[in-house]
Amino acid sequence: MTTARTTRSSPRMAPRALHVVDADNLTGGPTEHQCVADQAVQVYRQVAGVRKGDLIVVGSDLRSAAVTAFAWAGARLLRTTGTDAVDRLLLDDLTPALVVGLVERVVLGSGDGIFAGRLAQLRAAGVQVEVVARAGSVSWRLFPVAHNIERVRTASACTDPACRLPVGRVSMGLAA
Repeated sequence: MTTARTTRSSPRMAPRALHVVDADNLTGGPTEHQCVADQAVQVYRQVAGVRKGDLIVVGSDLRSAAVTAFAWAGARLLRTTGTDAVDRLLLDDLTPALVVGLVERVVLGSGDGIFAGRLAQLRAAGVQVEVVARAGSVSWRLFPVAHNIERVRTASACTDPACRLPVGRVSMGLAA
């Protein structure tokens, strides 16, 4: 007896990326200036090639959590304080068991060498690994594990006192 088997061809999901970003690393440290955070996001999105459907996880120090939340609206935000505390939280999102098969590409928004071991595991598992970091702040440990490293320049300070949150910001229901 022969049975006919029908298979449904499911539309292939567009390749997507996981962006794991240390917001304070991109701005040169915690910032209270919305314009600095916004500019870092704009530069990162352009250079990293963020697309619709990409997953974005952003970590920041508690001191910059408010401006980070506004600048990275829609991203999963992790907030903490302490030496390398943000990096340790972000490492959890780079666990190969969680990433492999979920995304084709991982983009790290940080130049910190603490991520090298985890990125090497992802690369060995066939995930495309890219790094976007401030010029002059890329650890030598990232070079052998990344397929591509982009160095960017972002503002680390702003002289405009009006750009501090929540003054003048009406996004997400906050009023001046």
